[in-house]
Amino acid sequence: MDIIKLLRPSTEICFHWCPGHKELDGNEHADAIAKAAAEEPCLDPTISLTQLKAELKQKVKQQWVDAIPNLTFSDNYKRTKTSLTPSMGLKHPTSKRSTLSAFFQLKIGHGFFNSYLHRFGKRDDPFCSCSRTPQTPSHLLLSCRLYRRQRKDLLEDLNVRCITLPLLLDTKSSMEAVLKFLEGTKISTRQCLGLDDAPAQVST
Repeated sequence: MDIIKLLRPSTEICFHWCPGHKELDGNEHADAIAKAAAEEPCLDPTISLTQLKAELKQKVKQQWVDAIPNLTFSDNYKRTKTSLTPSMGLKHPTSKRSTLSAFFQLKIGHGFFNSYLHRFGKRDDPFCSCSRTPQTPSHLLLSCRLYRRQRKDLLEDLNVRCITLPLLLDTKSSMEAVLKFLEGTKISTRQCLGLDDAPAQVST
């Protein structure tokens, strides 16, 4: 699409979720454009956290490469296949992909819960099935009576008397307990909303 036409006030832009790596023409074309743009030099004087992380990781790897020839290893170490590539990825407890996705959906407020789906016409109303309360991340995690028993177990796992969203979603030490809670309740998953056989509609 012509960029001039794209910038016109009358232009309507719609975003649709589509599965990756399915040889869809539009998706493959978008991937090609994104890769081409990524290879171009950045003219913006500001720098993103992702770009800073990539540059830092490259420098650390180069330091490893430069230092290895000067290191002295024992015979036993030489026979051991050891990776010297530094890891700088996000560290989180081991869990199912669907459970981790649910955690981050709740964190950013975009996911499989009625308050979000209602905004795009995927639900008739934004309310939770337990009451006429909007089904938001806060409601699901803190007060929905459908998960009262699992929430009690969560309190015991965290060893606290009350819970808050920052405690559950922004505290590294609580993540394992929260993932256990999400695994037991299936909150913010397609399964929870009975969408197992429906095409995916939520983009995070």
